[in-house]
Amino acid sequence: MNILTRHFNYILVGSICIIIDVNISNATNGKGLNLDLINDFLGASLIFVGVRYLLLNTTSTSQQYYSYLKTALYAASISIYFGALDFFVFPQPSWFIILNMFLQLFVIYGAIAFCKAMFILTDHAEDFENRNRWKTAQSLIIYLTFIPYTLILINSIFELTESNMYIDLSARWALYIILLLSIPFIYFIWVLYKTKQHIKQV
Repeated sequence: MNILTRHFNYILVGSICIIIDVNISNATNGKGLNLDLINDFLGASLIFVGVRYLLLNTTSTSQQYYSYLKTALYAASISIYFGALDFFVFPQPSWFIILNMFLQLFVIYGAIAFCKAMFILTDHAEDFENRNRWKTAQSLIIYLTFIPYTLILINSIFELTESNMYIDLSARWALYIILLLSIPFIYFIWVLYKTKQHIKQV
């Protein structure tokens, strides 16, 4: 098996683990433990390993490629933190919630950076079809995830500070928002798979 294919497998499986999130919670009075049947900690760890291997074992004439992968690696390490945090259920103060939302925003930016790195990698490999797909994935994450999540973050700050500018989002709208945010990452996983298949055939 091509060594690059193995690296992509780590990222692919890790991404699927994060998308498919089933958990069991055992909490009393806002405190307790949370058990993910398919845990984000595992998924984030696999992504971290895959991105790190890519950083160490791929070559590019573009310094931006390495810069983007390093950003993705930092984002993956933060995702590991979120995965570990998911094990525990406890009351979270407002500042802690806002801090984590900013960190989550950086994780999303890390996905954008990874798309940019893959654009450079596939362009260098003259895999123009997947190069264009990575460009599309990047745009989807920016417009359907990063920007909406930024607005949600701002709205959450208004809510936590009890500002009159806060917009109350009902559970129904929240579901639509979650589905909207998920679309780019489903496409991301598909492009990751297609890129892996192309590398496997080379």
